[in-house]
Amino acid sequence: MSATEAKAGKKAVLAIPSNTEVALMDKGKLNSYNYDRVFSAESTQEEVFEETQGLVVSVLDGYNVCIFAYGQTGSGKTHTMEGRREDPGVNARALGALFELAEERYCVARYEFRVSMMEIYNECIKDLFELHDDKGQLKKLEVKQDLANGGTHVPELKLCGVESMEEVQELIRVGMRNRSTCATNMNEHSSRSHMVFSVQVTCHDLLKGGTAFGKMHLIDLAGSERLSRTGATGDRLQEAKNINKSLSALGNCISAL
Repeated sequence: MSATEAKAGKKAVLAIPSNTEVALMDKGKLNSYNYDRVFSAESTQEEVFEETQGLVVSVLDGYNVCIFAYGQTGSGKTHTMEGRREDPGVNARALGALFELAEERYCVARYEFRVSMMEIYNECIKDLFELHDDKGQLKKLEVKQDLANGGTHVPELKLCGVESMEEVQELIRVGMRNRSTCATNMNEHSSRSHMVFSVQVTCHDLLKGGTAFGKMHLIDLAGSERLSRTGATGDRLQEAKNINKSLSALGNCISAL
């Protein structure tokens, strides 16, 4: 539950019988749903990361990975992905695991890490590491087809080489200061944009002589909201409409898969 719901005396309608099951009481009827893994409100950041760690380290072997937090505003997406300095989330833990494993493999491989951070706000892309171009104007970014490597990319998005967790954490702090947040009736610190933190890994194999490339996208999506409950008007209302529209499109993609 959100802080607002808890303050209003609302009660949780979910129960978690096991780590793969959620039970929902609806109009006196108990409905059960099964998942690969279920975390309770008491689950720790470490437990959540352990479930994703296998995906994270596969990036070092040239695989592409995407991990995203999806759900209603106030449900803990930013907490899960970002966390706090004393209790980091998936983003910092993922980079820490990559640096640690790269050091363990130092005798057989050399790794190069580059990171970027962007947000999609009101259908516009913003570079969270570098807001303005050389002329001091707000950068205008677009998603383009990457004909050389397949897929898509944002050509003018700033990529920063990193060699330590200290460098990563400083860049994340810069990016989070530039991110769009605002209070709504449902969340005092609601993220009003989708945030994409990306890691590009180049692996130089010292034994076989080859080079492998991997990408990892860590995504904190903006929270879905019922417009009637947000108390949003004007710009906030337009934000909510764009957020719900994009999340609906994402849901359609997931359903199609």
